Amino acid sequence: MAKKVLVALDMQRNEIQNAVVQNLAGTTPATPVEGQIYNDSTAHKAYIYENGAFVEITAQGTANAVTRASAAGASGEIILSAGADRSAASYSGSAGIVKISASGVVSIAAAGTDFVAATSGTAIQKANGSGGLTAATTDVDFATPAYVDARVYDALTYRPPVDLAFNDAGNSLPLVTSTQIDGVTVTNNMRVLVLDSATAGEDKKIYKATVVATDITWAVQQDGSGADLPKDGATTWINGGTIYADLRYSYTGSTWIQTSGSGSIPDASTTVKGKVELATQAESQARTDTVRACTPASLADFPRKFTATFNNTSDWAGAGPYTVTIAAATHGLGAITTLTVSVSELNGSDYDVVDTDIKVLSTGNVVITASAKFTGQYVIIG
Repeated sequence: MAKKVLVALDMQRNEIQNAVVQNLAGTTPATPVEGQIYNDSTAHKAYIYENGAFVEITAQGTANAVTRASAAGASGEIILSAGADRSAASYSGSAGIVKISASGVVSIAAAGTDFVAATSGTAIQKANGSGGLTAATTDVDFATPAYVDARVYDALTYRPPVDLAFNDAGNSLPLVTSTQIDGVTVTNNMRVLVLDSATAGEDKKIYKATVVATDITWAVQQDGSGADLPKDGATTWINGGTIYADLRYSYTGSTWIQTSGSGSIPDASTTVKGKVELATQAESQARTDTVRACTPASLADFPRKFTATFNNTSDWAGAGPYTVTIAAATHGLGAITTLTVSVSELNGSDYDVVDTDIKVLSTGNVVITASAKFTGQYVIIG
């Protein structure tokens, strides 16, 4: 019968000879403490209690020892996470790349199937879903810089800058380098915006030049959607030229309009809103200018005219002499200081000037007096 020792034993560095630790058959000690040991007589292993758990401390025999595999041979073993093939052998292949199957088997990767050599094969490969590689398709599996640029330019309606602008309704794009565009000699790969051209269908498009010796050929630069003409709202910048350098143009209403620099706002016309120059008083009174706008100041002292007709019944008042009054609100000439009134009588299809008495009242009303009623016309210039 085991005797209990209730205090610690200090052996003073002396041996405990022929001692045997506690043997338990497939169980563990109850309420263990840190450092407690026991032997599992069923598993034939010794354990020590560390950090809240029993840890095996038995060294395996040489028959079950695991040796490290090396390049010298395949007698050792390595432990893999999965798979039936757990042996390691010296690598003797020439591919330089290995692959691991889904079951954990390591084998040599095949060029063109599992990887692409740097000097051959398709430039870009994609995983095919079964562990191999297949050729990637442009614009489907990957995007080239040109493809990305085209999509961005199309989405933002921004066109890449051009080198020059061609604007000559009497000529077409030059076919030889001796003919300059906006003072610049065309070189290879130059991009040109055609604002106007003598060739039907050539204007409004952007072209790229290919120069061989002194000959030039032109190719339309389509937008991101593949159209020759830009979509409404497209914008581009002109980099060079003596006239159009550093100007921005926008495409709207089927035409390119300058949207930067001094020409960014078009000249106003009877059909186009835009900027307009104000006329001087002399230009206003000359009445020949078709591009300048008049101001009230430029019309000062300018003769104003009011014309109307009257008949021989309702317009005449009085019992003789008879009068016709043209109210200031009717002629709209305001305070008349200089007055010219012409009165004429209708005879058949013509008007004959007749003598009448004409007065301008302080109210601005004009009073015409005649000895007899007649149908006629009066003109007030004031």
